[in-house]
Amino acid sequence: MFAGIGGFRLGLEPLGWQSVWANEIDPYACDIYRRNFGNKELAEGDIRNIDPNDIPEFDMLTGGFPCQDISSVGKREGITELNRSGLFYEIIRIASHCKPKWIYLENVSALLIRGRGMGIVQGELSKLGYNVEYDIIPASLIGAPQVRKRIWIIAYSKSLGLDSTIIQKEFDPKSISPFWGYVPNIFVDIVGNTYPEIPEYLRVDNGIPTGMDEIKQRIKCLGNAVVPQLVEFIGRQIQDAINKTQTKELHNVRKR
Repeated sequence: MFAGIGGFRLGLEPLGWQSVWANEIDPYACDIYRRNFGNKELAEGDIRNIDPNDIPEFDMLTGGFPCQDISSVGKREGITELNRSGLFYEIIRIASHCKPKWIYLENVSALLIRGRGMGIVQGELSKLGYNVEYDIIPASLIGAPQVRKRIWIIAYSKSLGLDSTIIQKEFDPKSISPFWGYVPNIFVDIVGNTYPEIPEYLRVDNGIPTGMDEIKQRIKCLGNAVVPQLVEFIGRQIQDAINKTQTKELHNVRKR
């Protein structure tokens, strides 16, 4: 849900997760998504018009729901049923029908400010039978050349019987995929990767920047996107929890 240009998908596919359905309303973001992944799974349009019966069975719901009413540079109204950030309730609507085992969400760190909506997020997910964990993890933790603090929320069905904390901040740089994209080559990530010196879209000291007709849409999509390597970093911890659960179940079967 709220797929954007596919950051969650990019971060989870290296771990073996397969996307079976995606939704996005922004036409430009949908165009980028199709270029990268094709059109098979993408349902373009307003999530409020989606019938959950049309969504294939799945195990994990992912999404970065709108932050405009949560962000400190936005309206700061918090989550309500009448604003854009209130589209969080669409996650609840879809999850209540489809009942995924896992829900993996992202938003701005201001969600934790009193009145911005974290209580609503926890309360609504708990009503559906999920345990909820969250933490603020910056992209810089995994070597990205920006701080980009975001709150990451993991909800998992109480029926899974997990008895340990999932989200950890201990980071092994060799555990994630290399970074890609255009950033100045003065940045060298902790894995040792360097980047091209001249970005494809960049401010210039004389004249008009290249790609001006498209740059606004590109920046909007990138601003709304998640860092795939951070998705992967937390995704590996989810995968570890799943593996432990499966091992425990196997042990119980053998014991009986």
